[in-house]
Amino acid sequence: VEMALLERALEGEHVEVLLGDAEPPSNVSAAGRKEILVRLPEDSGGPVSRVWLWLAADNLKLAAQNAIACAVELEKLRPQGKVQ
Repeated sequence: VEMALLERALEGEHVEVLLGDAEPPSNVSAAGRKEILVRLPEDSGGPVSRVWLWLAADNLKLAAQNAIACAVELEKLRPQGKVQ
């Protein structure tokens, strides 16, 4: 797998990809952030068969975001108007 392809595959709305020379993610750097921090190793210039990923996330923030998303979806399912 090419590192650039792996980086594109991991990128997303809730994921921030940090490149090889960046500080590894930690509990301190993830605190208060909505994104999951993912650090990829430096690109060796060719395809690789395995990769170590460093990840960190604010568990409380992610749980709260999930609860809000669930509440929004449940609100959409709620009957509108009179129930017979």
